[in-house]
Amino acid sequence: MLQGTSGKKLDELGKVAGKVKNTLERIADALAADSSFPDTSMRVVPDFFYKPFIKRVITWMNNYGWKSRAKKNGGVVDARPYSQ
Repeated sequence: MLQGTSGKKLDELGKVAGKVKNTLERIADALAADSSFPDTSMRVVPDFFYKPFIKRVITWMNNYGWKSRAKKNGGVVDARPYSQ
């Protein structure tokens, strides 16, 4: 979601980046206070994205993106070196 945004501050990147920033700040505060930080508080992405169909679509889109970028850069896309 934040692809192509290197060199920018999280404040400049919108709502999702703001949630990431707030979560990172809470983790940093917990570390500074030497206390624990519950895993359940780490959910930054809206619950909509955790539905099975949406997860499959997003996974497919990510795999497609990685494979097309690998092909473009000369990588072996479907290599299975340990499948023997």
